[in-house]
Amino acid sequence: MSADENALRRRLGQAVIRERTRLRWSQERAAEEAGLNPRHLQKIEAGSVNVTLRTVARLSAAFGVDAKRFF
Repeated sequence: MSADENALRRRLGQAVIRERTRLRWSQERAAEEAGLNPRHLQKIEAGSVNVTLRTVARLSAAFGVDAKRFF
């Protein structure tokens, strides 16, 4: 994994945390709203997993924001 890819995953994870905390949601609630496993959301926020565009779309829909906000 390149440094650029790692940085992108970390930036995405930070954006997910920012949007989730803006809504004052727990990880469990955010995962439920997005149809994700809570452990997977935890890994996304930590920047430790690759995220599909489908998952980004689910998160943006759950948070009510444009997917561009994650990048």
